[in-house]
Amino acid sequence: MRPLTLSLLALALALPCGAADKPAAKSDASTSPTKRKADTPVAAMRAMMLDGEANDPKLLRPWIWTANDLEAEAADVWAGSMTGQQRLKKAVYERFGAEGLKRMDFGSKDPRPPRTDRAKAEAELDAVLKDAVVKVDGDKATVTHPKQPGEAVELRKTDEGWKVTFASTLRESRPERLKEYIRLNKRWGPSFHDTAEEVAAGKFESVEEVNQSLTVRLHPEDAALYKGAAKARKPEQRR
Repeated sequence: MRPLTLSLLALALALPCGAADKPAAKSDASTSPTKRKADTPVAAMRAMMLDGEANDPKLLRPWIWTANDLEAEAADVWAGSMTGQQRLKKAVYERFGAEGLKRMDFGSKDPRPPRTDRAKAEAELDAVLKDAVVKVDGDKATVTHPKQPGEAVELRKTDEGWKVTFASTLRESRPERLKEYIRLNKRWGPSFHDTAEEVAAGKFESVEEVNQSLTVRLHPEDAALYKGAAKARKPEQRR
């Protein structure tokens, strides 16, 4: 089971993105979730979606509400994987360009370049969320969108403001399935982040080397096989 994203988030991320976006400004304490409080369900979704494109799980994770310790553990795994993948996409795009990004296994044949212009991302997201339908019932709320009427996102109101429920994020709450999710995905976040750091540092000469490094991190038990395959390919690559 791979990490899933909110349907509305997927809808927002499907918006077109220009390759010439300006570099994003660095986050500071004024934009940290610890300094922010979402006063409405839509504000919580907006903040979570924007921070979902950041490269720091500490920005994304506080926007998720969990019902128990098991959900909290799974949410930690999800936030690490979500932000790690975005970080690796950005690093690969900056190092190898759009063609290099296409050669990475991100679950899409034509992955979109990462958005780096915060203002543009906010405008695109606002264009999606302006049509959101919100229903509030005490400390609970649901948000739907006309383009995806059957996909409701649930939120909870807490002392820290509105937050998106993890059950809505993963579309799963059964304990046995959450345990399986954690087991299968706990390596993804650290692997994405560590590989992204190495790409940014210029360690790799090709996207194939990036893919191999990521695969070895995800499946260390098969590291010897991948290294042997890489040695066997070297003579052919030099021709």
